Amino acid sequence: MLKPLEDAFLSLLQFFYNLSGSYGWAIVFLTILVRIVLLPLTIQQTKAQIDLQRIQPKVKELQKKYKDDKEKLNQELLKLYSEHKVNPFGGCLPLLIQLPVFFALFKTLNTFKPMQKEAFLFIPSLGGIASKIGFAIEAWPYWVLIALLGLTTYFSAKMLSSEKTQEMTNITMTIFLMFIAYNIPAGVLVYWLLTNILTMIQQYVQLRILEVSKV
Repeated sequence: MLKPLEDAFLSLLQFFYNLSGSYGWAIVFLTILVRIVLLPLTIQQTKAQIDLQRIQPKVKELQKKYKDDKEKLNQELLKLYSEHKVNPFGGCLPLLIQLPVFFALFKTLNTFKPMQKEAFLFIPSLGGIASKIGFAIEAWPYWVLIALLGLTTYFSAKMLSSEKTQEMTNITMTIFLMFIAYNIPAGVLVYWLLTNILTMIQQYVQLRILEVSKV
């Protein structure tokens, strides 16, 4: 089912390589293009997250007030969502639509052999995997990449949730994703890291627009 998408990404990757002469920059350009195409969906997803975060204090009040009456709690929550025009599942559909794209792009970058031996910026090999090098001195570029991925993952989540109760969830998720990154080729991590950075920029702009609209 993902084969048409994989073929399209492979053609685009080769196209950007022909333009730049570098598979590293080809990954960068491809990532930016994918983010532009998916921008309406990611904006909708972020808006849904911001809306839910905005009414969290009231949600907690209701959960505390009706902690012994689940049916009444559900009724009041639905009423709250309706009053504030918030869809609690508003971020799910955009995310589900994006997943096939992410999986196809991930597979393309993970299996495309011509780029795997190429260096990019401070990365010796786009096909290099931290778990196969271990803690040797030559592994530091991959650890830097994983650390940057972890930081951007954490702060991206923190931008949309300042709740202390979410802090441990954010930390746990960040550690889990860094563990996954430990076994993933550097070329895929470049895509993942850049996606995180672009997501943070988009979230910052949306939050600023929201703040200005309140003034």
